[in-house]
Amino acid sequence: MKRKQPSTELTTEQETALHHALLGQHVFITGPAGTGKSFLLQTMIKSLKTTKVVAITATTGIAAVNIGGTTLFNMFSMHPKMVDSGDVRSCKRWIDLDVLIIDEISMCDPALFLALDKQARVSRHVEKPFGGVQLIMIGDFFQLPPIVKQPLSDKPLFIFQLPVYQAMMNGETGVNVELQTIFRQSEHEFATLLNHMRIGQLSATELTIIKKIMDRPITEASDGTGIQYTKLFGRKQNVATVNQQEVRKIQSARVVYDMEIQYGVGCEQFGTREKEKYKQQVMKNISNDVSVELCVGAQVMLTANLDVRIGLANGARGVVLEFLDGYPIVQFVDTKVRVCLHKLEVELYPGATVTIQAMPLKLAYAITIHKSQGQSINFLELHMGQCWEYGQCYTAFSRATSMETLRIKEFTPQSVKAHPIVKEFYAQMSVCC
Repeated sequence: MKRKQPSTELTTEQETALHHALLGQHVFITGPAGTGKSFLLQTMIKSLKTTKVVAITATTGIAAVNIGGTTLFNMFSMHPKMVDSGDVRSCKRWIDLDVLIIDEISMCDPALFLALDKQARVSRHVEKPFGGVQLIMIGDFFQLPPIVKQPLSDKPLFIFQLPVYQAMMNGETGVNVELQTIFRQSEHEFATLLNHMRIGQLSATELTIIKKIMDRPITEASDGTGIQYTKLFGRKQNVATVNQQEVRKIQSARVVYDMEIQYGVGCEQFGTREKEKYKQQVMKNISNDVSVELCVGAQVMLTANLDVRIGLANGARGVVLEFLDGYPIVQFVDTKVRVCLHKLEVELYPGATVTIQAMPLKLAYAITIHKSQGQSINFLELHMGQCWEYGQCYTAFSRATSMETLRIKEFTPQSVKAHPIVKEFYAQMSVCC
C-alpha cells in the first residue's frame, strides 16, 4: 500500500513552506507528483485566511475547482484579448487582496503572468511585482507545460524566465520549497523510475522494467470487484470514443444526476445575467459532466475526496453494483459504499462563494492525461502512442499508484523527455529544504 498523507501532520518540507508563507514571502512549492502539494495547499489556505484576504486560483478549471477556487481569468476578469494586446483594465479585486494562490503554476502562460502583474500594479497604484500582493505558487514544471497559441523562439515559454518572476524569487522576498516525500507510490523501484522519467533520463534497466510490464499477461483489475482498468490517452477524441463504446454495451436502466449551483455569501448583488455567466464558468471548470448518467455495471471514478483514510479519494476507481434510494452503491477497491450528492464550495473571488451540488462520479473507461493531473488512479492502462509534449509521459505514468496495477501500451522511449530549459532551471534553483 502507498503511504498516505497524515490527516493533520505536515512533513518538515511542508512545515517550511507554511512557515515562509505565513511570514509574507512569495513561495514556490514544487516537487514530484504525489508529494502532498494539494494537502499542503489546503492547510496553507486555512491558516492564511485567518488574518488575510486570500484569492484561490489555478491555471486550469479542474485544478481550480479541486481547491475550491476559480481560474485566474475568472478571478480578475481577464480576457485572452487583453493578454494578447497587453492592454489590461484595472480590477477592484486586487485592491484589498493580501495573498494570491496559483495552483498548477507550471501551466501558466508567461503572457498571462505579465498581464496580471501589470493589472495588479495599475489597480493598486503600487510599483512592485503584482502590486505588492504575496504570491503562493504550486506546481511542477517537469509536468505539462503551458498551452501557448503561437510559441515564438524569442519569447519565454515558462514564467520563471520572466524578469518580474526573478525579481520576486530573489532569495530575500521569495523562496523555493521542493517536496521530496512521495505518498502516492510506496515501491522504491517505481518511485526511482518516475524520478528519472521526470528529468527525461531513463536507464537501460528502467526501460527493461517498462518492457516487462508491457509484456506481462493481461489480468483482471482485482479479484471479484469487477473494476476494470482506466485507459489514459493524450487526445480527448480517443477518450470520448472509448467511453461511448463501453457504456453502450450495458443494457441496464440509466439514472441521471444533474449538477446544481447555489449562490451564497457575497452573491446577493448578482443579476440574472451575471448568475448565468458564473454558472457557465463553474460548470465548464468542474471535472464532472454537467449531467452524469449512471447504470449498473458502469465503470466510474471519484471526483472528490470523500474519505481518504479508506481510499475514497479523488481518482479512486469503482463499479456501480446497484441503486438504493436513488443513489448508486459502488464497489471500490477496498470498500463498498453508497455515493450521495456531494457539496463543494467554490470561491468566485474573495467574499463571493457558490455551492456546487453534484454526483462525485464520472465514467472512467478512459480519460485524458490533461484531466488526470492531481489524481491517483489505482488501476491504470497507459496508451502512450500519442505522447508528443514535454512532461506528458511523466505526468501519465505518475498517476499510477503501483507497478502491480499498471498496464502500458504503445510506449516508445523517445516519448520520455524533459524540457532542457526546465532542467536548467531546477539545476540552478536554490531551495530552502
